[in-house]
Amino acid sequence: MKKLLAVLMVAGMVACFATGCSGVRQSQGTYVAHATSFHLFGLKIPGDSLEMAEAQVPASAKSKQTIMAAPSDWTSVTGVLNNIIGFNCAAIGGEL
Repeated sequence: MKKLLAVLMVAGMVACFATGCSGVRQSQGTYVAHATSFHLFGLKIPGDSLEMAEAQVPASAKSKQTIMAAPSDWTSVTGVLNNIIGFNCAAIGGEL
């Protein structure tokens, strides 16, 4: 049991340090900004993925659409499980 707990703790720490990706891709007058965060017992590591994606939107953007965002859902079984341990992604796209 102690060995399983140690493995789970190490896996959780690796997942925490391996996540937090955000960036923007621009091509032919369009852009897509994305961000990913890790959820552990409701704590968003390194932060809210939608806010991180919005921070990546270029200043020259003419339009902005949220392509994908996962809310912090505490009302469904899958939402609770994702908030206990899971990943959250957001993507915003538009024209430059």
